[in-house]
Amino acid sequence: RQREGEAQEEGREQARELRERVATSEAAYDRLAKQLNQEGTSSTELKSQLSQRSSMVEQLVAKIADLEKGKLVLENAIAGHIQQVHAAESGKQRAEDARRIALL
Repeated sequence: RQREGEAQEEGREQARELRERVATSEAAYDRLAKQLNQEGTSSTELKSQLSQRSSMVEQLVAKIADLEKGKLVLENAIAGHIQQVHAAESGKQRAEDARRIALL
């Protein structure tokens, strides 16, 4: 269960970091767009930078989606493990009950 909690916490931490990176990229994108409008400088260069930032944002969004899928896989694996533990505990209890009955 501790590993379950650690795995979930790690997934949440990675997702949080990626969301921060997306926010940072979006802020940079907004700054570049504002710079383009205010300065009227090399629009081709700025458009290229904007395109690169946009591509980075798309990649980060895809990574977040992958992490969320991975989180679901982990949650399902953890749930399966918990079911196995419960089944083992139930089997152990039945064996102990059978042993007690045999001793009577």
